[in-house]
Formats: sequence, C-alpha cells, structure tokens
Amino acid sequence: MNICGIICEYNPFHNGHRYQIEQARAAGATHIAAVMSGSFLQRGDIACFSKWDRAKAALLSGCDLVIELPTVYALSSAERFASGAASVFEAMGCVNTLHFGSESGSIDELMAVAKLCELLDGSERLKKRLKSGENHAAARQALVEQELGPQAGQVLRSPNNTLGVEYLKALIRSGSAITPQTVRRHGAEHDSCGAAGEFASATYLRQLLEQGRTNEFLSCVPESAWPVYQQRLRDEENKINRDALETAVLYSLRMREKEDFFELPDVTEGLQNRLYQASRQAGSLLEFYTLTKTRRYTLSRLRRIALCSLLGITKEDTVLSPACLRVLGMNRRGMEILKRMRDTAKLPFGTAFAKLCEAGGRIMEVDRRATDVYALCRKNRGPCGEDFTTPSVVLED
Repeated sequence: MNICGIICEYNPFHNGHRYQIEQARAAGATHIAAVMSGSFLQRGDIACFSKWDRAKAALLSGCDLVIELPTVYALSSAERFASGAASVFEAMGCVNTLHFGSESGSIDELMAVAKLCELLDGSERLKKRLKSGENHAAARQALVEQELGPQAGQVLRSPNNTLGVEYLKALIRSGSAITPQTVRRHGAEHDSCGAAGEFASATYLRQLLEQGRTNEFLSCVPESAWPVYQQRLRDEENKINRDALETAVLYSLRMREKEDFFELPDVTEGLQNRLYQASRQAGSLLEFYTLTKTRRYTLSRLRRIALCSLLGITKEDTVLSPACLRVLGMNRRGMEILKRMRDTAKLPFGTAFAKLCEAGGRIMEVDRRATDVYALCRKNRGPCGEDFTTPSVVLED
C-alpha cells in the first residue's frame, strides 16, 4: 500500500484536481488521502458547497479518503495552513508521499527555496524589511532573490509554488519521513478568469456558479461529480449566499474594543488600531477592507481576521495541535487506509463527531461553530448541530 496525501480545499473539485490525482497514481500511489478545508477557506471565504458535498465529489472523482482540516488551520496564513495539514498526515502515521501541484514542477527547485525560507523566517533581515512597510511575501521574495538569484525569486511570485514551499517547510520542520512530490500545474492559471479547454481555476468556476452559467461550469468539472453539483444547483433553498454573513461579521467587529483585536490571529502591533477605527466607520465589509488594507496588510489576511472575529478564533487557537482526525468520507480503498491506521495513527480518528469531540476539545468546538454559522448562509437557514446529524460519505463501489 502506497498512500499519497493531498492537501486541498476542492472549492469546487474540478478537472485540474482530477489531473493531479491521476498524476499521483501514475507516480505509484495506490491510495489517495485528502486533507480538506471544511466550511471556511484559507483566502478568508465561505465554501461554495458543503464539506460533505465537496468530499463526495472528490471521492467520486479519484480520492479514497477525505479528512477535515480543522478550521483553526483552514482559516489561517499559508504557513499555518500547510503546517496544520502536514501534521494531520503525520498523525495518520501511514502516509508515504505528499503530492501537490506547482507552477515550477521541480521538487529540487522548490526544496532549495523552502530551506532558505525556513532560515529567513523570523530573521532580523526579514524583520527589517517588514518594518519598512513591505508585506511578508514581498519581503521574503526579495531576500530569496538576493541569496539564490532571480529565478528562485520568481518561484515565490506564483501562488501554487508559494504554497508548495510552505508544505516543504512543514515537512522540514517536523523532520517528516513523508516524501514530497510535485506536478506542474496543468491548464488554466491560478485565479484566472477564463477556461483553457476543460480546465479552469476554482476562482473562475465560482464566478460561473454565481452567474448561473451551469453548463459552462459542468464542462470544467469531472463528469463523475456532476450528480453532486447538479443536485445542489437545482436545490434553490440550500444554495449558499457568500454575502449572508456580512452584518454578523460587522457586528462581531464593532463589539470589540481596540485591545480585543490584538487577540485575533495575524493581528500584529499597529494593525489593531486600523481594525478598530475601520470597524467603527464601515457600513459594509468592502468598506471595512478598503479602510484597513495597505501594501503590508493583504485582502486575504483581513478577510481571515474578520471571519476569525466572528468565529471567536484567537491567537492561542492557532498554536494548538490536532487532537483527533475527523473523517468526512471514504470509499473501499479509504476503508483500507483506516484499517491501516488502527496500527499507525497517533490520534483518535473516525466518523462519529460526538465521540471525537471528547478528544478534540477546543479545535472541535471551533469546527462545530463554523458548521453552525455556515448553515445560516443557506437560503433555507439550517439548524445548529449538523456536524452531529450529517453522516460521513461512504461509497461502497
């Protein structure tokens, strides 16, 4: 058994994701385990389909096992997102390889940049550039270019490369025995606003969903996943409105005193003042972000901070280690992975949310809260407790 791990959001699962899984199997993987974000995403957004629908689409299209990435990691910086997901694979105890897409396509090139970035993080050289007003990404890229040359600096200009570097850093830091593999990103570029044949970015596909262009959307996702998507697209009462939380988020921000903002993840000295002033003035989230955003404070970072305020996620939560592994879905090969994990797993795992809550503590509490908030974003608003009442996806064939 050669188990390959993939870190993902699948928002939504599309043909590019299917291509990656095919490449992982071509490289020798017999089983594919995905660690996937739940209700909220790394860019500070709400998922376009529920975590169970996204897990089912993935299982129908090549994945074997889907484990939920805890919200405290999913709604976090690229570094903590990668570190949290890698720690889940470590806790499984049986993952052989970590497979990811990149614009580079060269594991050696990415590893060289990752090793340097690991040394630069927290260094005085980086701190000096940050104090000058540069954001973290730009400052780090400039230092990498100084050390390794222009081509290495260009690596960090591409989003999938950057995330891949964070995956590698997480493996380096933990001394992991998991072997990293990468495949060159195929088809449309990340965040591109158009399709390249049957390939399109998740950003473009979400735009198609919002515009009701269903046929164009379906042409860029695996036919195997169509039943999941078609059912949800017909179900008007349960469609997700990404703007439904605006008033609630603004309320959570306005209820904070200036010093309270400093408790939120990614709020550094000085930013709490901007957040406080903007929260008192803004009448919309767009206005709040416009008032707060600078060259140093990116939009994704501010969106994550706003959602962390709503969900009550603090800096203390971001340093917590996984306490259990929550299975969202599996097929027969996925069941084989779980059978192997009976001997290898370092943490409790399973599908029963109530039972896992006993071991999961604060991390599971945040996941439950995220699901309850997500339920309010449907046209037909759902009740609390869907984590307890919604079964994991099990595909027998």
